[in-house]
This record gives sequence, structure tokens and C-alpha cells, in this order.
Amino acid sequence: MTYSRRQFLSLGAGAVALSAGDALAQASNPLILRPEIEGDPRYARYASNGMYITPASPVVFTTEVSRVYIYYPLQVARSQVIVFSHGALTDPNTYRDLLWHWASHGYVVMAPLHDDAVLLNGPALRKRTDDSLSEWPIPSLLEDKAAWNKRILACKSALDLATPLTNSLGIEVDFTRPIIAGHGYGAFIANLLLGATVVDQDKKIVSFRDERFFSSISLSPQGPGVMGLHEKSWENISSPMLGLVAENDVDFTTQPWQTKGQSFKLAKPGYKHFGLLTQGSSNSFSGQMSGGSAHEKKLFEGLKAFTAAFIKAYGDYDPVAFKDMTTNFFQQNTLNAIKEYRR
Repeated sequence: MTYSRRQFLSLGAGAVALSAGDALAQASNPLILRPEIEGDPRYARYASNGMYITPASPVVFTTEVSRVYIYYPLQVARSQVIVFSHGALTDPNTYRDLLWHWASHGYVVMAPLHDDAVLLNGPALRKRTDDSLSEWPIPSLLEDKAAWNKRILACKSALDLATPLTNSLGIEVDFTRPIIAGHGYGAFIANLLLGATVVDQDKKIVSFRDERFFSSISLSPQGPGVMGLHEKSWENISSPMLGLVAENDVDFTTQPWQTKGQSFKLAKPGYKHFGLLTQGSSNSFSGQMSGGSAHEKKLFEGLKAFTAAFIKAYGDYDPVAFKDMTTNFFQQNTLNAIKEYRR
């Protein structure tokens, strides 16, 4: 199957129209007042900006593999780490509202800028007046092991920035329990780094597990049947996982949310968390729809709260956050806009 440029960009590439330059110009302002949020006070704290202010824009480090955007809190002495892998044909700043949110709660977020031109096996993206001249065989390209490796190496190399980050930001970066997170294609990478196995083009079962990653957050992950994933891909994952899917998400896999959620159901039980964004779409994860309907605003508010609690529970070993992750706390406080599941 092939997609035209217009068709592909409408299938979950979401807000790709927002360039990195535009996003940087609109980046986090530390003086923005926190909005009032209804619900339990703990929920409001998870969903609101944290106690740390953040700079106006991320800093950028360059590794041997890629540039890495660093979203970080100010005036914090020590910080846990989240590595974030963005979706196909987007960039880290597409997700700036979410990444700055995590940073405001005291976490350093390291987001590689992936070179997705590798998916084209050589030719660069070309602008055409007639989209029919720019067709990409997306399913086969996204099952390219070389493309997986490029993204995986970029995420791994981010973990090698401990000393430069400490020297530059004045923050003691704690790599004890790093979290790997991602959206769409980035969620696939997050699953691989946490231990999901895939069948490559040579029909061999391959693992890309990196033992340094302690837990994962997957926004719109994939289920069995695409990108080398199979029924037993997740059977050896015992690490904490949070997966979030949107009910009306339509992306290049064409998988319904029930299939995407199989990564939650097929992993080893224990510390597995899953949420369904009711009536949500592929754009619900970045926050760029939160200024629209009241429901989209509630979805992104809940997503920020749910993910903040997860990183506090498994990054900081916060007992209150851990308890909140073991009940329907977020489903109740979003008035069922997000439905919760646990194993």
C-alpha cells in the first residue's frame, strides 16, 4: 500500500505543519499563570505545571547520532531523566506542552531529533505541486530495520549526555531509573528499548532491549501485525509500562485502539497501566488540540496528570503517586474522559 503526501500527513502526522522554528518561538513561558483545575487537589497538582519554572526554550546538544533537545527545570539540584522519541515526520517541539509539563515537575526530558529521511532509503523529501508524484510505501518503510536502528541509537546516545548536561545546566542528572517515552513511531521505539521483540525482514526474532531503561510511556503504541510485532513480542517485559491510546486515532497502521492496546494485555502482569482517551484523536497527545473543545482540553489535562503521576510513582518512588496509579483516580477526575485499566 502506498500513500500520497497529503494522505500520509492526514494519517496521524498530526501537527507536522508546525515547524521547529515556529514551536521554539511559542515555547514555554515561565511567567504563565496556572489555570484552575477542577477535581481532587492531588489531581490538580499532577495536571498543573509543577513547582519548577522552565526556560523559554530547550537547549540543544549534538551527539554523534543526532541533535537532542533538552527540556529542563530551573533551580533544581538533582533530576531524573525521561528520553522522548517523537512521532514520524514531527519534531520534539510538536510535543512541547507535554515535555515542558514534565520538566516543570522536576524532570530532565531528552528528545532526539530523528532523521526520518532514512525511511526513504536515500531520497530526501521532495515538495511537489502535484501530491500524486510523491507517494511513499509507508508500511514497508516503517518495517525497515535500519530505520529502527537509527532511532534506537539516537535514544541510547541521549543517555551518554550525563556529564555535558551536568556541566552545562548545573543539574545532577540522575540516570538511576530513566524512562523511555514516545508517540506513534516513537512509541514503537520505546517498546523496543524496554524489551519488545520483533521479526525482521529475514524472519529472525530480534531484541533491542536496553537494560538502562527502567520503565516506559507509550502514546499511541502499535499492536501485533505491523512493524514486525507479534503475539509474543511483549511476553518478557516485566518493567512498569504506561500505554495511552485514543479512541478515534487513525494512523499509518490503521489499527483500532483495541489492537493498539494489546501491548498492555500481552506483557507480563504487574505494574502495567493503560488509558483510553475517549473520542480522542492522534492530535490529542501533543496538546495542540487542547485549545479547541472542552473535551479535548480535558483529555490533555488528564494525559498530563496521568503521565506526571506515573513518572513520580516509578521515577521518584512517590508512594502517594503509586497509590493513585493503582485506583481509577484519573478516570474519576476526568469524569470518564480517560478510562483506566491495570494488570
